[in-house]
Amino acid sequence: MAVERLKARAVVLYSSQALNTQLLPKLLAGINCPIVIAGTCVCIHSTELVITATEIAGLTLANDPLEAHQQLDQLGLI
Repeated sequence: MAVERLKARAVVLYSSQALNTQLLPKLLAGINCPIVIAGTCVCIHSTELVITATEIAGLTLANDPLEAHQQLDQLGLI
């Protein structure tokens, strides 16, 4: 997986379009660093993503790029 190969300290997934939220747990499985999902997709799928965020360790949500930056800062990554 690219995250392991690049030795990523965090993963930021940004989308301004709808996501297939049912696939997220499978796609994010095995990522052992903080994950931030950001963008309009967070507003579109707010209910589903809040539930997913409680089920996947290290997953946080941000409504826009500034909030994603703040999340990374709070995690001590910036």
